[in-house]
Amino acid sequence: MDNTTLVLVAGAIGALVGTIVTALSNIVLTIINRRSEERKQLNELVMNGALTDYQQKIEIAKENARSGRDVSILPFDSFVIHHFLFISALTGRKYEHKKLKKRLMQVDEDYQEILEVRKYRTPTGERYQSKKRDE
Repeated sequence: MDNTTLVLVAGAIGALVGTIVTALSNIVLTIINRRSEERKQLNELVMNGALTDYQQKIEIAKENARSGRDVSILPFDSFVIHHFLFISALTGRKYEHKKLKKRLMQVDEDYQEILEVRKYRTPTGERYQSKKRDE
C-alpha cells in the first residue's frame, strides 16, 4: 500500500470511530433525558393527584364541620406518599422500601427539630429569653 491509500484508510477509520462515538453518546443522552422526563411526569402526576385528593378531603371536612361532625384530615404528605406508592405500583416503578422508610423517618426527625425551635419563639418569631436550647 502506498502512503495515499494509508492516509485515506486511516481517515475513513477515524471518521467511522468518530461517528460511532457520537452516535453512542447521543443514544445515552436520549435515554437519560427520557428517564428524566418520565420521572418528572410521574412526580407531577403524584403531586397533582395528592393535591386534588387533599382538596377534596378538605371540602368534605368543611361540610362535616358545618353539620357538627368531628373532623380530622391527614397531613398533606400522607396523600403524597399514598399517591407515590399507588403510581409506583401501577407503573411498575421500583423503589426501595427500606430507603423510603429511612428518608421518611429523617423527615420526621427534621420536622420535630423545627417544631422544637418554634417552641422557643414568641408568636412574632423572637426568641424567648427564659428558655435555653443546646445548639
